[in-house]
Amino acid sequence: MIHAIRKIHAVVLAIAMGFGVHQALAAPAARITNDAEQFAAAQPEELRPLFKALYIEGEHNAVLNLDYLGLAALEQGEYVTAERALDAAIGRIEAIYANNPSAQKAKSLFSAERVKDFKGEPYERAMTYYYRGILYVRAGDYQNARASFLAAEWQSTLSESEAYESSFGLMDFLAGWVSYCDGDEARASDLQARAATVQPAVFSALKPNVTFLGVVDVGIGPLKFGVGQYKERLAFKPSEAVAPLQRVDTTLVDANQPVIAGDVNWQATTRSGRPVDAILNGKAQWKTNTDTVSSAMTTVGYAAALQGAYSNNNNLAQLGTIGMVAGLAGSVFSHAMTPTADTRAWASLPAAIAVETGELHGAGVPAVSFRYGDSGSPGSTVLNARTGKCAFAWGRTHSSLSTALEQVRTPVAEESRHEAVNAQFRSMLVSTFAAAPATTAAN
Repeated sequence: MIHAIRKIHAVVLAIAMGFGVHQALAAPAARITNDAEQFAAAQPEELRPLFKALYIEGEHNAVLNLDYLGLAALEQGEYVTAERALDAAIGRIEAIYANNPSAQKAKSLFSAERVKDFKGEPYERAMTYYYRGILYVRAGDYQNARASFLAAEWQSTLSESEAYESSFGLMDFLAGWVSYCDGDEARASDLQARAATVQPAVFSALKPNVTFLGVVDVGIGPLKFGVGQYKERLAFKPSEAVAPLQRVDTTLVDANQPVIAGDVNWQATTRSGRPVDAILNGKAQWKTNTDTVSSAMTTVGYAAALQGAYSNNNNLAQLGTIGMVAGLAGSVFSHAMTPTADTRAWASLPAAIAVETGELHGAGVPAVSFRYGDSGSPGSTVLNARTGKCAFAWGRTHSSLSTALEQVRTPVAEESRHEAVNAQFRSMLVSTFAAAPATTAAN
């Protein structure tokens, strides 16, 4: 009877302890959510869900959420917020993917981690710099714009463990155009030649020495998914075919019709212009090999043990048993690994980027509008800017904000691994996104 009572007490205690643990875990999550709501309340209303997700999910998803926020803020005309978000994302990317020894060392450690903070695939990192370059163009800072576009081209060549030849000629072309606007025509010609080498079909004819440039994000970008027995290989699927794009109204500029000059789907699914089936994580490849070896060891060991038993050869039987046990142990160890591919993706990216060039006539900032697809749906010309002799327009055919809001509907805090890191990250957010000065409508 006493023994039974003790067992009941033990069960009650275990339940109570479990409840206590649950409460302990729930309390910080509730506090983080409350703090996130307070943080977001001071931000532009349409962007508040993005700020909330950024705060809650912490460093693990920081680059992804900063990218969502930066692009949506750019689209909404919240340029200061967009600059701050993209700069914060770039700082984290360059900690791993900069062209310096410190980043190379950090990259080797980053690649060895079992669970990684999101930094994006090459095409995603390139697009982070692309949008930052657009913001520099808007501000008339052509030199930093050139640096951003060239960094976009550089990022498109880098994966976790390999480097590839460039295939994103659009970024060289954009760097050439801002060089021309900055008065450096020699560099503009050099960069246009590089772009033409990479994408001759487009940039042999498209020249950067013009006073007007319009770029339009077209369609909806690629999807990611895991393939293979363990979903260990990362594969990409273009999510939408690019429909026709027509310029329907332009003031103060004579321009050609837009042409597709950058294919984001293609950037995702190729390396150095060569199509890829999937991206293999090193651990996942090793795990497959481990399974193969373990299976072989188990099979051979079993056969040897069986043969030894039939022939009364104790030594053979013992060796076979050892091999069989080692094989089984290897198989168990292999199956304990979880090398699932990271399918987090920047879902608000476009499928492609269209470019039109032309010449200005008259003073003022030109206004450009577009229609997309056979139905003639109006696109959104978000930004028009003019600095010096050059003018620039940027637009989108699909809203990045609506896609981003859909992706961050249910943010989840990940505190177990990053509690101290996340506390520091959230403190940085509060100081970085303190009330931004109102954006002027100029450009």
